Amino acid sequence: RAITWYKEAIDLDIVDQLDFEGFRLTYLANAASGFELELTLNKDRTEPYNLGDGYAHLAFIVEDVDAHHAALTAQGKVVGDLVDFAPGGDLVARFFFATDPDGY
Repeated sequence: RAITWYKEAIDLDIVDQLDFEGFRLTYLANAASGFELELTLNKDRTEPYNLGDGYAHLAFIVEDVDAHHAALTAQGKVVGDLVDFAPGGDLVARFFFATDPDGY
């Protein structure tokens, strides 16, 4: 589910997979940047992970944040509202958060 989500949402493809007895590492990337995401599948895990209450995220730059937000919304992805970050009145960033199928 996560591999499909990252392909659809951010255009990341599998560039490598390392399969071990108890886990699999999958690396996702695209030609647009040097960024690479590692996903870990623990094969014998039956209980969901406790994601905690930390404030952690990945940030991606896109050409048109409004269009990207609309596209993810149309795909049925879980996305938050667009936010204009403007401390002191000057726009610093425009962003939104999206949640992958594992809750990240």
